[in-house]
Amino acid sequence: MDTNVKFPYYLEPREKGVFLCKKEKESAKLRKYDAWTVHYPYVILCKFIEYKTEKGTYTISAAQALDVGFPQTYNEETKLIIPLMYWDFE
Repeated sequence: MDTNVKFPYYLEPREKGVFLCKKEKESAKLRKYDAWTVHYPYVILCKFIEYKTEKGTYTISAAQALDVGFPQTYNEETKLIIPLMYWDFE
């Protein structure tokens, strides 16, 4: 059993609510849809989703992500595809 598996997401409680955070490279965006992907089951764990990259920070509420995103299965994992146009960027 590999005990060196890193969990790429972390939960961070803040004043607005719990954020599901991930540090990611800009090149990791899903180019086919110009979107970020989030493991679908993790979205219910938080109020907001935040991706930090070398260019800045992308943020979206979990409720909006569920409204505008669509599920896709990759390698037996269901991911929520959320187009960049719906994310706030700073």
